[in-house]
Parts: sequence; C-alpha cells; structure tokens
Amino acid sequence: MSDSSTAPPVMLGSERAAGVVVEYDQTLFFVPASVAQRIVPKPVVSRVPGTELGIALVNGRVTSVMDTGQRGSELLVCDVEGEAVAFSGMRVVGCGFYPRRANGIALGDELVPELDVTILLRRRAREDR
Repeated sequence: MSDSSTAPPVMLGSERAAGVVVEYDQTLFFVPASVAQRIVPKPVVSRVPGTELGIALVNGRVTSVMDTGQRGSELLVCDVEGEAVAFSGMRVVGCGFYPRRANGIALGDELVPELDVTILLRRRAREDR
C-alpha cells in the first residue's frame, strides 16, 4: 500500500496554464496561449522608416514586426488587441502546459512572470516619439 502523502499533487485544468516561455532581455517570461498565436522562422523584415516597427510576410499575410533589439531566428506572433503582431528577438525556450502561479507560471523551481505584450508594444511606441 502506498503512502498518499508522498504522491504528487493532481493538477486540475485551472491550475495549469498553456503558453510559450521566452527569453527576453536575459529574463524568462511566459506568454499565454490565448495571446501567442504561432512561432515561425524569421522571414525578411522590412523597416518602417521613423519607427521601431517593421513588416514581414507571415503565413501569406503582411504582419507588423516589433524588434526587441536582440538577435533571433524566429518570430513570436501574438494577438495584440485583435491584430497579429510578431515579436523579433525573443528566444523561445519552451511551450506547453505549466503549473500556474500568481502572475505567471512555475518552471522547475523558478517563477516565470507573464509578459504583457500589449504593454511592451506601447512602451516601444512611446520610445519612437
């Protein structure tokens, strides 16, 4: 007979979060699956003069691309207020279901905060002015 006190806890659906873990600015962040649409190889990105934004053809659609200022070989395409925006320079560390914690997820022993891509995009827009 096994000792139930040593059994791992059962995770219910609300205790797990689906999404993508990325490294941005040397820090890990979690982007929920409700925001992250896809991860694609980085295509040619054309700069929009006078802004931090670019545009690229992603899955047959012209998509805005925000350069996070770091090199990367992939784009994380997110839903930002109903529009597809791709983020360049975030390194994808993993994707799947993770234990939910306050303001983020647990990745091993580490608390990984949620990245609000809308705030990130607005902050970059203010820097352009």
